[in-house]
Amino acid sequence: MYELDKELYVRALQLFDGELAGECANVSNAILQTSSDILDNDVTINVGWVEIEGESYFEPSESDEVKDVSGRNRFNYHVWLEGQYYFIDLTLIPTLRDMHDFDDSWIPDDIVCIGIDERESLGVVYHVIDSGDDVLEEFRDN
Repeated sequence: MYELDKELYVRALQLFDGELAGECANVSNAILQTSSDILDNDVTINVGWVEIEGESYFEPSESDEVKDVSGRNRFNYHVWLEGQYYFIDLTLIPTLRDMHDFDDSWIPDDIVCIGIDERESLGVVYHVIDSGDDVLEEFRDN
């Protein structure tokens, strides 16, 4: 499956001019239909947060507000695609590598996105808050 992940990764890089860091909602939404077509509709958007070595990242709280970063709205959550036998996160690795205070030395250079095997080998734990094809609209409206 990682070959499909890498193919979608290259497509996303083209769509987003090589900048995937911080674009989890937009990238996941952009590749949802293609992923659904390839996987016979067995894929949906998940919204939540991740845990790495006991540290939580992108975990929303009641006090979170939408932030304007370079003229774009930013929310404190993470977005990825998942199906019964499929998992793809094209943006976590670029986002972590883009964070100034994050030590990414434990991520091998050849890993550019996260599929099922990479999630397990890297020990990244994903926590779903909500899921569904329209979940992003619900989050943006709240």
